[in-house]
Amino acid sequence: MNEQPNNQPMVNLTSIAAQNLDKFVAYIKTIDPELLDYEALFLACRFLEALPDLCRANPNIVNTIQDGCRVIKQNRNNEN
Repeated sequence: MNEQPNNQPMVNLTSIAAQNLDKFVAYIKTIDPELLDYEALFLACRFLEALPDLCRANPNIVNTIQDGCRVIKQNRNNEN
């Protein structure tokens, strides 16, 4: 990323990403409540690492991402 490290929108989005990761870890623990927190976090990280391949294998996911990209860019262009 080419954003400045103290860029407030990036700080806010990083906080949201951390909250979502925490929710995903909590979800993983619902699948196997015996996992320790760090084990569930490790599994979540492994899942995120594999996510690009999982997306590539599912054209519907890729289409959804592309649609999201278009909406974001349209909103960005409308703000200028």
